[in-house]
Amino acid sequence: MPPAIDRLFYEKVHDLTKAMGNLVDRSAPIQVRSIPGWQEFLMVAVLSTRTIYETIMYLSRDSGHKDDLMPKPEYGITTSPLVRSLLELLFTIIFIREKPRTRVKWFHHSGWRELREFVDLLQARHGSKRKWKKKLAQLRQSLEQLIISNQIPKRTVLTPESIKRWPTAMQMLDPKKDYLQKRSRRFLEHLTLRYRMLSQDHHMSGAGMVRVYAKLLIDEKDLRREPILKELKGNNVMLTLSIVLAIYSEINHVCNFDRAPALAYCWKILAENRDEAKELYDLRYRSMAS
Repeated sequence: MPPAIDRLFYEKVHDLTKAMGNLVDRSAPIQVRSIPGWQEFLMVAVLSTRTIYETIMYLSRDSGHKDDLMPKPEYGITTSPLVRSLLELLFTIIFIREKPRTRVKWFHHSGWRELREFVDLLQARHGSKRKWKKKLAQLRQSLEQLIISNQIPKRTVLTPESIKRWPTAMQMLDPKKDYLQKRSRRFLEHLTLRYRMLSQDHHMSGAGMVRVYAKLLIDEKDLRREPILKELKGNNVMLTLSIVLAIYSEINHVCNFDRAPALAYCWKILAENRDEAKELYDLRYRSMAS
């Protein structure tokens, strides 16, 4: 019998979500802090991972809390977009860590360009409206602050179109670009099938509708309904745990923190219970957690 995914396991994961934030904030090594924006990116990555993880677990729980509504099985099947966000973040972390000095800068600068284009669009649509004056001024001020914090050169500010757009997860794997080393490419290519499935769920495509939301057509009196919905939400929870462990393993490895034993403990339990987790562990994280 494999070790159970029990309360102790979830407590270990919870401890990791807290510890990683403290470590990145207080103990990031010089090779991380010396790259402008790298520590800040990792800090946001840790905090957003924790928040998304806790939200998915809250929606997927099987029991209610005091003064809280009893959760419905339906809630747990809606989490695919959140799981995809975690997977997107994992792609981004792996992509950046291949060449952090240039790609952290690219990430932040391209983000500023997108925000600038959005503000320009709002200005074109609403700039003549009095009630938008204050809001647009605040947005412009935020853009100016980002120019300073991200060290964007004045020449680039004047020509935002010169900033190359940040690639999507699939564009990161473009063989013509040769963005990734062989090991990272192989690992992310392994994740593309799961990424496409989560994207179908997120975009409510025909495939996503059939695979997930069509199950809501099952009559509430049908005894098959609840087990089917619980299986769907359970699959998302297990995938979430795998991606959370992957993200924290990457950050622990980048920063050379001391959480490898705790990560190995969680990985081994999850891998012995879920084939998908075992594949990820064997492909990339066994060596990081040793």
